[in-house]
Formats: sequence, C-alpha cells, structure tokens
Amino acid sequence: MDNLKPIGEVIDSLYTLRSQRLELENQVKDMKKTETEIKQSIIARLDELQLASGRGAAATATITHSTTANVTDWPALYTYIKDNNMFELLHRRLTTTLWAAIEADGTHVPGTEPFVVVDLSLTKATKS
Repeated sequence: MDNLKPIGEVIDSLYTLRSQRLELENQVKDMKKTETEIKQSIIARLDELQLASGRGAAATATITHSTTANVTDWPALYTYIKDNNMFELLHRRLTTTLWAAIEADGTHVPGTEPFVVVDLSLTKATKS
C-alpha cells in the first residue's frame, strides 16, 4: 500500500507512471496520424476508381458524407441563439480563465459559484 512507502518513493512512482502514460499517448497520437493518412489515401483511391466502397479480407470501407456547422459569423449566430432561446446549440461549460478574471475583478457571474479543484503538480527533479 502506498501509504506505507516513503513519500519520495510514491512521488517517483507517480512520475514514472505518468511518463509511461505520456509515451503511450504519443504512440497513440502517431497511430492516429497514420490512420488518418491511410483513410485519406483509401478515399482518394476509391474516388479515382469511382467506387463508393471497397473491401479487403478483414473489412469493408465505405465513403460516407455528413454535414457539420462551420461558424462564419459569431455575432449573427449569438443573435439567433438569443432570439430563439436555442442555447442548447452551445456546449455547456465556461471558459475558466475568463470566468476567474471576471470574479477576480470583483464581479460575480450570476448562476456560478467557485469550485476548487485539488490536483498535484509533478515536475522532474533536477540533479544536485
């Protein structure tokens, strides 16, 4: 149990574990990049062949299309949202840094309250 180990050992153990996780996350990021490149290559090849899908021994790939929004005029969007009471179009979270700055200036943002998140800062120790 970690409570029985010296605190320095537990901190070093956390640092090692975090380093391993970050390395794995980098590997995953690289894999996702390669995955995207291969996906784009397949789409291009299927387009060249004028096919909507293709298959291998293990999988079938089908080109799909979906439409998402790209905001070109934020003030117009905000006016629409306000006029139509369509706030569900937005994600429900605050920009923490702006909220904190407003509160630090002495203005309370209605409908909010401070919530303290306790975390741990972990940095590599320098050799003495």
